[in-house]
Amino acid sequence: MLTYLRIPGTFEYWDNLDKNLSAAMAGQMTAKEALDKTAETWQQITDRIGRDSQLKDYDTAIGYKP
Repeated sequence: MLTYLRIPGTFEYWDNLDKNLSAAMAGQMTAKEALDKTAETWQQITDRIGRDSQLKDYDTAIGYKP
């Protein structure tokens, strides 16, 4: 089960993960390749949206107050 991410880009993160895991299950890449590719793409998504902005939005979504 995946918990719902309450940050901008959620669909893009999950869509990327789903495509890479499907490719691994279909034998088009290894599990490690799929996860490495997912991690790389997630970093790119986070950098594009803004790492600090993502952290602030997530903290707000879960009600965290430092």
